[in-house]
Amino acid sequence: MSTHRPYRPALGLPAAIAEIKKLAGSKLDKEAVDAAVRLFEGKDSIEN
Repeated sequence: MSTHRPYRPALGLPAAIAEIKKLAGSKLDKEAVDAAVRLFEGKDSIEN
């Protein structure tokens, strides 16, 4: 979601984090989402 794909532009890391937070506990494991959010929240990209 945070990187460009031929079929859609990149959404960016903040949008990707928001999307996985919405899916936590239903389609995605809540503990895995919490860990990913701790790693990436507050960053502009996965490279920072």
